Amino acid sequence: MKVTIIEGTPDEIREALPGLSAASGVVIATPDVLSEPAGESAAEASDFVSESVAKKVLTRRPLSKEQTLVLRLLYKAGDSGLLGTELQSKIGYSRPQFTGLMGAFGNRVGNTPGYIAGTWFFDQEWDYDEASNRYRLPASVRAALKSTGIV
Repeated sequence: MKVTIIEGTPDEIREALPGLSAASGVVIATPDVLSEPAGESAAEASDFVSESVAKKVLTRRPLSKEQTLVLRLLYKAGDSGLLGTELQSKIGYSRPQFTGLMGAFGNRVGNTPGYIAGTWFFDQEWDYDEASNRYRLPASVRAALKSTGIV
C-alpha cells in the first residue's frame, strides 16, 4: 500500500487532498490541520482560532472565575480592548499572577483538540506608551462567548 505524507499550511493541504486521496492508498496529515472548516478564509484560519475551536477552548474544562472575568471584561471593552495592566488591576492580580493566568489560557488553547498551531485566541499588540500588551477578542471568540452563554 502506498502512503503519502502531506506537509503544508491548512489551505495547501485542503487543496492537495482531493487529487491525492483518490490516487493514493492513504493520506496522512496531522488531525489539527484538517479540523478547520474548509469554507473559512485563509486570513481567518491563519490569524485566529475558529469559532468552533474557541467553543472547545471555553467548554472543555471549567474556567476559573478570574478567566471568566477577563473574558467578560474584554468582551465588554469591544474593539478598544484593555491593557494587561488594566486587566490585572480589575481582577486583583499581581503582574506574575496575571502572567500565569494568561499562560494558563495559552495551555488551554494549545491543548484543545482541533487547535491549529499559529492561530491566536486573543488579539494582542504591545502598547509602547503604556509598556503593556493591549488585549482584544477576535470575532470568532466573541461569537463563541455569546453562544456558550459566558457573556
